[in-house]
Amino acid sequence: MNEKIPFRVAVIEDNQNDMLLFQKAFEKERDQWEFICFCQSEDALGTFVTDYQTFDLVVADYKLPGMNGLELFKELNDRDIFLPFILLTGTGTENLAVEAIKAGTNDYVIKDSQNNYLNVLPITLRKVIRDYKDRLAYERTRRERDTISIISELFLSSGSLDDICQQVPKILADRFGFPFARITFWDQASDKIILAGATGVPDKNALPIQLPADRTVAGKVIASGKPLAELSISQRSEPQFDTYKKLGAETVVCVPMTGKRKVVGALSLADFSERRDAVSLTDTLRVIANHFAQEIEREEARQELEKAKQAAEAASKAKSEFLAMMSHEIRTPMNGVLGMTRLLLDTELPPRQREFVETIQASGESLLTIINDILDFSKIESGKMGLEKHPFELRLCIEESLELMASKASEKKIELISRIEPDVPSFISADINRLRQVLLNLVGNALKFTEEGEIFIWVRTSETGKAGTRDPGKISSAPPELLFSVRDTGIGIPEDKKRFLFQPFSQINASATRKHGGTGLGLVICSQLVKLMGGKLWAENSVGKGSTFSFTIQISPVSGMPRTYPAAASPELIKKHVLIADDNITSLQTLKLQCEQWGMIPYTASSGRAALNRIQQCQTFDIAILDIWMPEMSGLVLAEKIRQYQEYRDLPIILLNAIGDSRISLQNQNMTHLKVLRKPVRLSQLFNALTNHFGDQTASECREKPAKAPEVKTQINSQPGIRHPLRILVAEDNQINQKLTKYILKTAGYQADVVNNGTEALEKFEQQSYDVVLMDIQMPEMDGTEVTRHIRDNWPKEKQPWIIAMTADVLSGGKEKYLNQGMDDFISKPMQPEKLISALKNLRSPDIQKPSDDAPPVSDVQSPSCINLKKLFSLVHGKEDLMKDFVNTFLKDTPARVRKIDQAILAKDLEVLESQAHSLKSESAIFGATALSESCRILEHAARDRIREGLSETFVKLKKEYEQVRSALEAKLTA
Repeated sequence: MNEKIPFRVAVIEDNQNDMLLFQKAFEKERDQWEFICFCQSEDALGTFVTDYQTFDLVVADYKLPGMNGLELFKELNDRDIFLPFILLTGTGTENLAVEAIKAGTNDYVIKDSQNNYLNVLPITLRKVIRDYKDRLAYERTRRERDTISIISELFLSSGSLDDICQQVPKILADRFGFPFARITFWDQASDKIILAGATGVPDKNALPIQLPADRTVAGKVIASGKPLAELSISQRSEPQFDTYKKLGAETVVCVPMTGKRKVVGALSLADFSERRDAVSLTDTLRVIANHFAQEIEREEARQELEKAKQAAEAASKAKSEFLAMMSHEIRTPMNGVLGMTRLLLDTELPPRQREFVETIQASGESLLTIINDILDFSKIESGKMGLEKHPFELRLCIEESLELMASKASEKKIELISRIEPDVPSFISADINRLRQVLLNLVGNALKFTEEGEIFIWVRTSETGKAGTRDPGKISSAPPELLFSVRDTGIGIPEDKKRFLFQPFSQINASATRKHGGTGLGLVICSQLVKLMGGKLWAENSVGKGSTFSFTIQISPVSGMPRTYPAAASPELIKKHVLIADDNITSLQTLKLQCEQWGMIPYTASSGRAALNRIQQCQTFDIAILDIWMPEMSGLVLAEKIRQYQEYRDLPIILLNAIGDSRISLQNQNMTHLKVLRKPVRLSQLFNALTNHFGDQTASECREKPAKAPEVKTQINSQPGIRHPLRILVAEDNQINQKLTKYILKTAGYQADVVNNGTEALEKFEQQSYDVVLMDIQMPEMDGTEVTRHIRDNWPKEKQPWIIAMTADVLSGGKEKYLNQGMDDFISKPMQPEKLISALKNLRSPDIQKPSDDAPPVSDVQSPSCINLKKLFSLVHGKEDLMKDFVNTFLKDTPARVRKIDQAILAKDLEVLESQAHSLKSESAIFGATALSESCRILEHAARDRIREGLSETFVKLKKEYEQVRSALEAKLTA
């Protein structure tokens, strides 16, 4: 506030002594205050009616002759005269002061008998004036912002510029309280003013109207480029005011609409009476007018582009069909080139030749990626891209997508985090492969342009994402929508480049020296795929701080399917105190919310030191979740420090370690009760780690109680098959699974025939009948589902066998899915003997004996952490020679399978990749190689969903895990 300009205060006081004391209180600041004194409210009111805008403040005594001070304040409000108002009251009239504040006065001052109130009076006046000025500035800014927002929304939702010009005058008139509002454009060629939109004008239906520029207020304002505010039109003789005189207007405010390139027109408001706020309104209207002008320029540019687009549509469609054909033709020889270079790299080559071949391979992979982008783009452009809707678990889709990108993120030390709001359905029906393609593309782009920080996927329902916009009493007929946001902390998008984001073959930096590659088609393809899924894709940006790409899709919720983890509180976890330490705030909050959802009580710390502070504050914890990547003090160092406290020597700790981060190896750690989960962490794995610990704790507590008679578990032996023989056919393409199944059946006394695929199964079934078929679902040539359908359709009911489905894909719908496809039962892989025999028992109810005394306890078998042979050792009843036979078969067959997976990824042969990854997944699970089996599962699902992004990175991880498993198994053979 400029102190050189005196504050002008109206003082209404009938007591002359009080008036003198009032002025004396400001003696030291006389140059900063100007007091206009009135003895009666009626005199002050007359002055305010004619000239209230020159005053900064009103101070009125309550006890006045005629109209008292509070009545004066209410009269001013009734006349729409709003000035900051302070009421003076006598001693002991606190109730009156409360009434004044309720009425809306800005403040009150109680006059005490010793006149001490005069000491604080200058401070009170300054505060009220300052608050009032701040409120006016805030109201002005808010009105500008809200009006601009409304107008911007019109441009996004309205069909044409003519429609917008008809609506904007009414918006301006309503928001600023003027009966007349006009939008006029200037036609430079004819020097005419075109009235394009108006409200309060009788002939507005006849718009547009053209008038000479020199005979209108708008023409005068446009020519000068300066706003105009005239309060006494009736006194003006210039012809420019004639139109408003005919309307009976007394006040007119007109501002130019200045765009980025030129003045395009003017906004005008008019009123029947003199508007004292007309001058102050010009600044606000000018901001709105300039924004409106820029929107008009953009709309004109969009219309020009639309015309150009329509002119090129025929040629574009022909081009797309040609590109689609050529992409197929080019991709076939490229697959051969990549396959041969891979084979060539497997031979002995001199270093220089190897360098040449690796260059050819890298260039071929880049070219194939470009071709695949062009092919997808061409399919979309030519209208040949279709969607498939199947039920799937949404969280699993997102977690698998992040895992495919985890290696790249780990190299750059970037956090990958996901969060799904509780109201989002667990299972949905949509096109999973297209959804994953969009997510991988957006995350891949974020990784390109982010050097540090995080990438965060946030999923919520569209209603959650638009909080406050939904009418709770209104039932929506629109299909359910999900809102996905991919937020990064990268370089952001320059404002002048945002318009190129969703244009084909365009990039933020298209120069020859650009750092990031690509065809410029990724976002275009994503936008079109999202559109096909019933949604839209858009970008929000903060240059230098990152960007957020959001999209919606229409989905159908699916109920009754098994989740990989519970959404609500779990009995094992309720009221367990957990310490969570992570320097990434987003990750920290996500873990906290999830633990709360499971019924736990989380305590968070954003650093190792903060976590130790919580320990030192004597807070009690049942378990700790620590991030390893924390600066200053890593999670591993923090875990060691926590264990130094006597009461936390055995505290169970879960360490979160990035994929590819070699800073920790459990084999090298001496601490007990320590588990490592890889980031981005799967909630199912985290849940299992938590519940397994507390489950083990419960078991431990039970063991401390007086021992009861041991419960003897049943074991299979030779009796069931001997007493109730069955003719069994095993249809399984994996050799290790064949051996294991035959051994389990043989141990139970059953004999079985084995075939390698569905075609052989049908041939065998033609030769003889079987009581039971153990049917693998995924087999070459003909899968288990097709074989089952063929048997059910072509064999008499009395000759049809009992068909038991065998699959490792337990999340695709469960037992009900396979029963609906004609099968009689379902067992999951890796095979569990008791479940297999139980499935046979459903048919023949075999007798089951107790375990033999010579079967070694499972706990006697020790294995490296990358494998777990306890289960296999139990399955073969401790027979070392049989177990070595399984291991030898695995070591003999697996190198070729790993090589085929590598070649399939290089050649982009997704069918071969899916088949080989599925087989290796099943084999790995038999040996307890869970990490290797998990990597295979990720590749299998990516291939099944036609996702090409991140395959090479996942294979690198798979190969490293395979080498660890191979070394561990070879060590077991030689032990």
